[in-house]
Amino acid sequence: MMTKLLSNFIIEVKDIAAKCTYRQPGKGDDGTSDCIGAIIGGLERVGLKWQGIHGTNYGVRYQSVEFRPISSANQLSVGDVVYKGYPEGESGWNLPKRYNNGGEYYNGDLTDYYHVGLVTSVNPLNITHMTSPSGKTDTKLGKWGYFCKLKPLIMAGAYDENDDDDIQHDTSQYISGDTSETENTEPVSMTVYSENGKPVNMRKSANLKGELIARVPVGETVEVIWDRNDWCKIKWDNKTGYMMSTFLRTASEAEEIKSHPDAGAYATVVPETGEYVKLRQSPSTKCRIYDNVPGGSIVQIIEPGEVWAKVDYGRRHGWYMMAKYLQVNG
Repeated sequence: MMTKLLSNFIIEVKDIAAKCTYRQPGKGDDGTSDCIGAIIGGLERVGLKWQGIHGTNYGVRYQSVEFRPISSANQLSVGDVVYKGYPEGESGWNLPKRYNNGGEYYNGDLTDYYHVGLVTSVNPLNITHMTSPSGKTDTKLGKWGYFCKLKPLIMAGAYDENDDDDIQHDTSQYISGDTSETENTEPVSMTVYSENGKPVNMRKSANLKGELIARVPVGETVEVIWDRNDWCKIKWDNKTGYMMSTFLRTASEAEEIKSHPDAGAYATVVPETGEYVKLRQSPSTKCRIYDNVPGGSIVQIIEPGEVWAKVDYGRRHGWYMMAKYLQVNG
């Protein structure tokens, strides 16, 4: 069974697609909507907020979690967001300058994601989306080439693992049936960590719908066999399973949190100008931008510094933000 929040979101997106005519940049509040507007409008109708600009390319880069290519409809779950895209150089490619090299939203991905839809059924397959002149439901994959979960829904717990898992991802695209080639020669010990201090889920497979094996208390030491993308394969209490890497810390990282006066402290993001502060892969203005963090957001400082601070922001662990934009909360 899916959560009530996810069910309501799907209902609202379907309602926008059924009742609205196509217009950019509508989002269903005036009888018009474009493709990404149906997603944004659906979020707003269930009380959630889209953080950022109105655009499919923005959605892929900054509002998606577990973004992956589609090779089979069996990978999809109800509530997944799907995209169509033109790779750089392909006929039809027209990526806006803001996402190109040097643009404010450049993150290294030069694919032009030009259309978005929502998986509203998997058996049979239904992909609901807004296109000219009105909403439409696709029953075949066609050119739908990428899928993900939506960050605002993730953060709100809409894909709650505590619900019955009748609908699950096919994880074969990123978890090999035989992991022996990817396992570390010697497991690495790491400490379980969460910002709210609650136990962290250990799963049977590396995705948010994977069967729950155990809830591991904060502070417990686990053995990490390998890590890939956002997940680690771990051993704990004679069990083997998977945990999101954002909830694991090395001994040195744990010590950093304890030793510095500001380490582990929470801070408010305060932009000098504009609405956002850039979260980067490394402490340099020339490196990849991982996210644009809205002013007023709360981050946790992992490693303080005079110019750059290493921070946690939601599920983003160990990325960098300029220290001058952080106001440590008293």
